[in-house]
Amino acid sequence: MSHFSYDEYIERNDAMEKRSKANELQILTYLSPRLKHPTTIKGRLQQLQRGYNGESQFYDIIKENLSEHYIPIYDLLLESDGSVFQIDCLIICNNSVYMYEVKNYTGDYYLQNDRWYIVRSKKEIRNPLLQLERSHYLLKDLIQSFPSRFKVKSFIVFVNESFMLYQAPLNTPIIFPTQIMRHIQTLNRHVGYRNNEKDQKELAEWLKAQQVERNFANLPDYSFDSLNKGVFCSDCLRRMERYNRAYMICHVCKQKEAVELAVLRNIRQFTILFPKKRITTSKIYEWCGRTLSKKSILRILKENFLLIYHGRYSFFVDKT
Repeated sequence: MSHFSYDEYIERNDAMEKRSKANELQILTYLSPRLKHPTTIKGRLQQLQRGYNGESQFYDIIKENLSEHYIPIYDLLLESDGSVFQIDCLIICNNSVYMYEVKNYTGDYYLQNDRWYIVRSKKEIRNPLLQLERSHYLLKDLIQSFPSRFKVKSFIVFVNESFMLYQAPLNTPIIFPTQIMRHIQTLNRHVGYRNNEKDQKELAEWLKAQQVERNFANLPDYSFDSLNKGVFCSDCLRRMERYNRAYMICHVCKQKEAVELAVLRNIRQFTILFPKKRITTSKIYEWCGRTLSKKSILRILKENFLLIYHGRYSFFVDKT
């Protein structure tokens, strides 16, 4: 199974709003090699990874091709009329807000009497247009509270080139893989037309301020003591071992990683999974499976974190 590194995700997505709070995929990815029975989260993890792959692909297309005069916003969780809804991507463009629900479906599907089916199995699936319709209504209702007027236009974007939908009506708000670039080019042609950058920026900041706290009710129960300890490969998620003084190695995929980077990556995972626990030398030493000496752990912590000295109860915090 292919895995996306969320450490890579944080580093590369400069415009995708580096989120300080963890998301469900991030938590499950970090938990996967540490759970005693990882099969309990396998299906959900694969689903979230597939969705993230699609959103990342759409993000790359927008980043490379959308005019800089427009404002894209990603991964919003909003509330309107007492209902919470999630938005994959918004593009604020002139006096309009374009909302995109990104899907990474593969294979052949068909529409019949407003119902969606898989061609091969004839199995009915949840109609994604109903989700789009709900989010469209809630976003439109929310934006009415903003002083300036913006129209809301909503689309489902299918990013996977292997996706095919048969019998879709012409007026369906769907953008197929071969239409994505054409859609963005249409937006770019309207640059400067009634372009109100001040209102656009204010709306973008206003929407970000409306975000609600994420609640991951379906996460498995876990504790520090119940999880496997060690340094796990960021690629294949297998346990890494000391290769030499400077590097660690995964004997499964042969990936090598500098010791300090491997430890810092695992410290970050520790803080995401246990945000209320303090970072101490002993805790990180145990968390990394006692692969390195306490002296090495202490050195890395001192070089990268701020020491809060309280004798035997001393701990470390981020320098920022």
